Amino acid sequence: MSDEQDAAKSKSVKLVIPEIPENIKPILEAINEFQSQRSWVVATQNIPNYAAPWLEATRAFAESMKPFALWVNEHNNEIARIGSTFQTASAKLGATLLPMMKRFETGLANLAPVIDAALKAYKARLESYPSLAQHFELLAKHGWFLSLFFGLSEFDEIASAAGQDIKQLEKLLAEAYRTSVEEHVAEIVREFPEREFAIKPAVAAHLRGEYALSVPVFFAQADGICASTVGKHIFTGKQGGERHISSLATEEIAKLNLESENGLMLLTLLEIALWSPLTEHQPIAFNDARREEMGYSGLNRHCVLHGESLDYATETNSLKAFSLLSYVASLLAKKKDGAEG
Repeated sequence: MSDEQDAAKSKSVKLVIPEIPENIKPILEAINEFQSQRSWVVATQNIPNYAAPWLEATRAFAESMKPFALWVNEHNNEIARIGSTFQTASAKLGATLLPMMKRFETGLANLAPVIDAALKAYKARLESYPSLAQHFELLAKHGWFLSLFFGLSEFDEIASAAGQDIKQLEKLLAEAYRTSVEEHVAEIVREFPEREFAIKPAVAAHLRGEYALSVPVFFAQADGICASTVGKHIFTGKQGGERHISSLATEEIAKLNLESENGLMLLTLLEIALWSPLTEHQPIAFNDARREEMGYSGLNRHCVLHGESLDYATETNSLKAFSLLSYVASLLAKKKDGAEG
C-alpha cells in the first residue's frame, strides 16, 4: 500500500474522530492498527490503558464494600439466629392464625342463618307496617298511643294483630306500658329534663295507684311538650289550624312521603304511621260539643281538668294518659334536637 493511500486512509479516519467522544479514540486507533494487518497482540497492548478508569472504579467499589463484608462475616451467627427466629415466629403465627381462621369461618357459617332471619323479618315488616297507620288511628280513638321509646318488637305485635278485637289490642298495649313505665320515664326525662320536677312525682303517684294525681299531670305535660317544642297544642285550636298539632302532623307526613318516593324505608313507614293519629282531633281531646256529637264518654282531658269526670282515676286511664305523654315526647324529641342543632 502506497504512502498516498495511507495518508488518504488516515485523513478519512481523522474526519470521523471529532464526532466521537475523546475516550473512544484509543479504541479506534487499536482497531485501525488491527485493520492495517499489524499483530493483534500489538493492537491490544493499549487496552489496559483504555480500561484503566473502569478498572479503578471497580476496585474502589470493591474496597468500599469490604467493611460491609467484614460486618456480615462477624455477625453471621446473629444473622442466622435472626433468620431462624423469624422462621420460628412465622411458624408460630401460622399455628395461631389457623384456628382463628377456622373459628372465623365457623362464625360466618353460624351468622348466615341469623342474617337470613333478619332479612326475612325486615321484609315482613315492610309488608305489614303500611297497615300500622290504621291500627294506630283505631287505638287513638280509644285513648291509646304508641311511643317511639318502644322497640320494634312491640310494633311487630301490633302489626301482626290485624283483625283482632280492639279490646285485645288494648290489653296488649296496656301490658306493654305497664311493664315499661320506668324505662319510658327515663327516656322522657333525658329528652326533656326541665319537666322532671312534674313527671317523676306523677309517675310515682301512678305506681302507688294514686291515679287521680297522675292523669292530669300526664295530660298537662304532653301538651306542654308540644307547645314548648313546636308551638302547637293537642287539646286546643281548630283541627288543621296553625295552633293545633294536626297542621304539623300533616306537613310531616307529606315530607315523609316525599322522602320515600325512592323506596319506602322501614323507619319512614313507622314515622308516617306514628304521625297519623295527630292529623285530627282524637276523642281524648274532644270539646263538649264534639263529645256530644260523637256520643263519646271515655277518657277526656277537658272532663278531667275541669272536674267534670269523677271516674277517671283508674290504672287503665292513667296508662292511656301516660301513653300520650310518652308518644308525644318520643315523636317531638327529634324536632327538639333539630331546633337545638
